[in-house]
Amino acid sequence: MPPPWWGHLLAAFDQPGALMVEDLAKELGIDAESVEGELADSPLFHETEDGWVHLRHLAEGAVLTHQVTAREIAENRLDGADDLSLWLRFAVGSGWPLAVGGMLTADVRGGLRGPDGWLSGFSDGDVLGLRLSHGLFEVAPLRPGGATARPGAMARVVEESVGQAMLAVAVYAHFRDTDPGVRPVAPLDGVIADILHNYPGTFDLPHPPLTELLPEGGLVLGDGHAHMRGAPERAADVQGLSEDDVIRLVKVRHALSILSPDSDLTGTLRHIAVSDAVIGHLADDVARRPLPADMLAALLRAAADARQEAAVAFLAARQAGEPTEAATLVEHVLELAPGLASALRDAGFYAACRGDYAKADDLLRRGGVQSDEGLRPALRPLLSAPAGQTSRNQPCPCGSGRKYKACHQAAEAHGLPRRAPLLHLLILEYGSAPANRAAVEAAVAPGPAASATFLAETAVFEYGMAADFLAEYRGLLKADEAALVESWLPEPLRLWEVAEVDQAHGTVLLRALLGAPPAPGASPDGAPAGGGGPVRLRKRGLAHAVRAGDLLLARVLADGDGPRLLVDPPVLRDLPGLPPFTDPVDPPAVAAFLSRAANPQPLEPGLFL
Repeated sequence: MPPPWWGHLLAAFDQPGALMVEDLAKELGIDAESVEGELADSPLFHETEDGWVHLRHLAEGAVLTHQVTAREIAENRLDGADDLSLWLRFAVGSGWPLAVGGMLTADVRGGLRGPDGWLSGFSDGDVLGLRLSHGLFEVAPLRPGGATARPGAMARVVEESVGQAMLAVAVYAHFRDTDPGVRPVAPLDGVIADILHNYPGTFDLPHPPLTELLPEGGLVLGDGHAHMRGAPERAADVQGLSEDDVIRLVKVRHALSILSPDSDLTGTLRHIAVSDAVIGHLADDVARRPLPADMLAALLRAAADARQEAAVAFLAARQAGEPTEAATLVEHVLELAPGLASALRDAGFYAACRGDYAKADDLLRRGGVQSDEGLRPALRPLLSAPAGQTSRNQPCPCGSGRKYKACHQAAEAHGLPRRAPLLHLLILEYGSAPANRAAVEAAVAPGPAASATFLAETAVFEYGMAADFLAEYRGLLKADEAALVESWLPEPLRLWEVAEVDQAHGTVLLRALLGAPPAPGASPDGAPAGGGGPVRLRKRGLAHAVRAGDLLLARVLADGDGPRLLVDPPVLRDLPGLPPFTDPVDPPAVAAFLSRAANPQPLEPGLFL
């Protein structure tokens, strides 16, 4: 219900022009806050830098265009959320009159409706113009060869829209930690209204539909909003980035989406190279969607110093098709920029795959990985010499005079059971690589946080990422390591019963109850980890955490000496139904199953008999 003074407020806007809230409040004898609230709630008013304006005056003579589809003609409605978003503001509520009679109204789906048959003169693919003329909406087809907006006007629309979308990114970067509702998008109706206010007459002649025009400037349209190509879709996409780095990252992504190899790339390179964090995020981008080879070459040619060359070389390393090539490129990057954190972490991963454990640990440490994070806990047992061999700080037995750790230690192999945890962790790290990360995160999300590592393991094996790791990195692994990973691939996820617990010796005896369908290559009888019966595990922590009769959901893998659990399994004392052992196993379903286990429903007696 409008306030009693609403009519007087409307009368104040009888003439075109912007009015300040303070002046309106003084004229009406109403407090400014109430006046501003009513203006903001009305779709027909728009706030500009000069004050508030009435859209009826602002948009007089403007025409917006839209390509009609057969579906729209059949439904007697136009999809107005993007091309015609400004006109939707006129159509809400009781609507706005059409020149041919009837009213233009808005429906709940963001569509524009008119009287029956108002679109009957159009065919699929026609472009119509919807113009506000003398306070009425005129609908007419755009004929080939008719007058259209000049290129300068079209360029202005694109430039102003990009500017507003970039402003939305800056606002998002500033408030993202304090306002969870802020989004890096610009409302199209507001963008067009601002252009009409700042550049009167821009839309007097028809432009191409906004959904055709604005993407040429690197904008993405949807649901009545425009955003920069490369704007973050969720907070995790820019986690850890400073406000300035968020803006730099989006500017670079946007530039790379619209520039050609022949463009001036110097400004883009400066934005890339100024921040380690921006380089790292762009490297993740190209790992998912590689840059064209000619663009990568053009960036390298444009590099003005070692830092910029290192940034481009790191992008090349991330999109290299073969790990040996990528490892060589990363070494070159570190020669140019020794402190580049993302490159140090990548180099550490490659060194761990090659078995150069001391170098891997040093690189990861320099790359900011803490001693209890990532690969480093699994590297720690491998930093000392294998049992019975030379200490890492003693002279190397080869007689070189160098310390053993700097000479032949990397060539000495620990036993396979000692290397198995690192090998398994390398596979999990591969699952967190940019190309795989979204799928693994989606698989882990429905489950309890305590089971995140187990669920990540489930995802990398069930989605074939472990097999992909072996295919890509076999050349860096030792032969026995490659064979061990190959033995892991067919092992299915199973439900186990704890049959016996020996805390004194730190062992647990497991009996398989249910299992997912064995993968190709698994033993015909479904025996776990190559065995044919119950599995005895030596895992002291597990022996103190479970009791006989408990149930475990786990993938039991060989370690070169016997069966082993390489991640902590979820312990289930009551089941919320049967585990979702479909063929293939659906990791998100497993995660949801574990979440339901927090509020279990008892099963029928004898279910497993």
